[in-house]
Amino acid sequence: RPYLLVGVADDGCGIRSSLARAHPDALGGSDESAVRRALEAGVSGVPGEERGLGLPTVAAQIARYRGTLHLRSGAAHLRRKARDTGEVEERLYASPALPTGTMLCLTFQARD
Repeated sequence: RPYLLVGVADDGCGIRSSLARAHPDALGGSDESAVRRALEAGVSGVPGEERGLGLPTVAAQIARYRGTLHLRSGAAHLRRKARDTGEVEERLYASPALPTGTMLCLTFQARD
């Protein structure tokens, strides 16, 4: 069945370090909590208004287009997968730590 696969990676400081600069009091110390927070609207590593829209917007499209999102940063790996029923399953687990940066992979099934 045809699909679209998009992958993006960087070699930056990672999500936890990036968010900690902008939200030092609001962020727990784990990679897992940072990855989950990064998918919330308004949460960004860059201070300012109208920030934190990119990852939450992408994550919202997962359900709409029956896709799968993989987000890895540090020692955290989050997977969101939309079922044909529209239900979105999320799994967050520890993984071998990336030395730096963040990886995002999106997969979308062909629409009927």
